[in-house]
Amino acid sequence: MTMFQYLIGNTDWSVPKLHNIKLLYHDSLASVKLVPYDFDFCCFVNPPYTKLPEIIAIKDARERYYRDNCRELFELQITINHFLNKKRANISGDLCRYTFNKAT
Repeated sequence: MTMFQYLIGNTDWSVPKLHNIKLLYHDSLASVKLVPYDFDFCCFVNPPYTKLPEIIAIKDARERYYRDNCRELFELQITINHFLNKKRANISGDLCRYTFNKAT
């Protein structure tokens, strides 16, 4: 989820404080999904009322800022590859066909 927030340029969220994040439980606490919402602070929305928190080291909401613990590239590579594969599938149209076929 942190990589998704980074990709869309959203800095208005927090997992520990459950700020702009909902937890969805399925069957037990062992199956918890984080669901982000409220994307008005995303860099592509850029509303006039945006006021960045002082703890964030950027001055403009259109800049991206990674809000997670420092990680090595190899730790993020699985997530990065996931997004790159989705991008490739979407560009080739495979994602649309897959979604359509799964719904029928």
